[in-house]
Amino acid sequence: MGIADTYDPELNLNAGYLLDSQDPGKPIGDDGKRLLHLIYWLTYTKIGRDFLRANYPSPQDPPPEGRFTEAAVTATLRARFIQEFNLTNETVLNACIQLHFQATYWVDENKKFAEGDQTALARRDLHESNYKMYLSVITWQLWEDGTGHEFSLGW
Repeated sequence: MGIADTYDPELNLNAGYLLDSQDPGKPIGDDGKRLLHLIYWLTYTKIGRDFLRANYPSPQDPPPEGRFTEAAVTATLRARFIQEFNLTNETVLNACIQLHFQATYWVDENKKFAEGDQTALARRDLHESNYKMYLSVITWQLWEDGTGHEFSLGW
């Protein structure tokens, strides 16, 4: 699954199809406050997808309609990720937020390139490189979590 498949609402109309009430494996209590559950929530649940879609960042200040400043989006994501998923590792928290920014900007630049803006290709490729870097931080932390002493805890 590529960045466009996940982030472009025109290409992925069914993203976030799972309602919380349909999730038989919903974690209970503190076991649900893990990075793995955050990723699952953002990727597969309607509430998580709607949350990301409601918080599209913009590098412009003031942002265009339907977008928010990076500072506002950072504050919103940060607060929810800490409160609901106990994500307190600053490196991982920043990587989760930046992953959202880079994917959003990648889609923006990819659309510009498709419309004939040749200068957008270099910017799109930069966002893709950054996206991969932040994704590797998250993947590493998932591995750390999965090999730790709490790995045997149920969802």
